[in-house]
Amino acid sequence: MDTPMKVIISIFVLLSLVSVAFHYLFTYTDSLSSIASDKPLANIVNHQPVAASEPKPSANPFVYGDWSVSKVGNMVLYSSHGSAVWGHKLGWIKKQGHCDDDLLYLTFSTHLESKELFDVLKEQRMDLTLSFPEVEGVSNVVNPEIIGSNDVGSLKVVTLSNINKDKVLDLYMQKLAKIDVAINAPFSHLFDIPNETWSLNGYVASQLKAKEMCEGLPIKGGYRVALNTSDNRL
Repeated sequence: MDTPMKVIISIFVLLSLVSVAFHYLFTYTDSLSSIASDKPLANIVNHQPVAASEPKPSANPFVYGDWSVSKVGNMVLYSSHGSAVWGHKLGWIKKQGHCDDDLLYLTFSTHLESKELFDVLKEQRMDLTLSFPEVEGVSNVVNPEIIGSNDVGSLKVVTLSNINKDKVLDLYMQKLAKIDVAINAPFSHLFDIPNETWSLNGYVASQLKAKEMCEGLPIKGGYRVALNTSDNRL
């Protein structure tokens, strides 16, 4: 093939590629323009709920800022969703007969392929470090129990509990705006995102409402059931 013919073919191929590129560019631009201006693109791409349009139930659950309160059987849960992953939940449970106490309720998710591993690890303890972004050098290591795991789509959601909230931690949560939770090694390697942050906006109001609801739970035989501290487990 002579040189002029090679040049003509090269130009033809180049023009074809440019045409295809412009086609996809305009198609992508049109798809972006169809997105409502009040919905952040990051929320749509990451399938995260848009705060502006999220419904806030007024009766059940009760909502206070970023926290909500709901009745679960003979217990009351007050909790909040994570900042990095919406499905990560930090909360506390008040059980009937233990309305002055708070049991941790914490969930983390993972795409770990060997999901059966968490079934084997059930009832094992996992070390976590709790800290507050506003206060440098203040942290607390706790070791809740893995009480269960369940499949949600392609995820495995792991639930941790069976430790009580101490008074010092409660005071920090009442006074500050955010709390960080980090899963410590070696368990941190089992999670895609082993660190999470939760807003404490509404924490105090939800805690008070949870206690009120707990004290209003039905009693047996006209008498409120008194349980031993050792019974305060999930």
